[in-house]
Amino acid sequence: MITNKELEELGVIKSAAGVFVPSDFCFVSLLNYYQNNHTLTDEQHSVISDFLLELEVDLGICDGSKEEIRKFKNNEGTYNDAICPACGKLGTEIVLENKMLSIDGIKLTIPAVPASRCLKCGEIYYEQEALDFIDKEVAAFHESRRDEE
Repeated sequence: MITNKELEELGVIKSAAGVFVPSDFCFVSLLNYYQNNHTLTDEQHSVISDFLLELEVDLGICDGSKEEIRKFKNNEGTYNDAICPACGKLGTEIVLENKMLSIDGIKLTIPAVPASRCLKCGEIYYEQEALDFIDKEVAAFHESRRDEE
């Protein structure tokens, strides 16, 4: 369980009037925070990440606009004739990947990263735009860690 004090440190304020969540708040950061103090399986982590992303989209507080997220979700599962860089076979599908990283022993989840998955070998790879987004999120994570020190 995350305490009220820990929520306040993340910018969430609970009171008798309700809960204040900053407009730039990322619910997945709660999951990342919780994961560092408790053990979740990768499957549990992924299911919770998906739910929290949907909540962020519905509340309009996620990175990117609802239209951008919905565009990726609408394309999810579509196929194309790209060649897999791992096995060289033809055919990939577009997926939204919950990218899980471990940085200095801390698990970090970046939800809804667009990727391509090979239909033959299952290899997942990212376009440059997605790699830039991952780099931006990792940099923000490092910045938040510096702020804590």
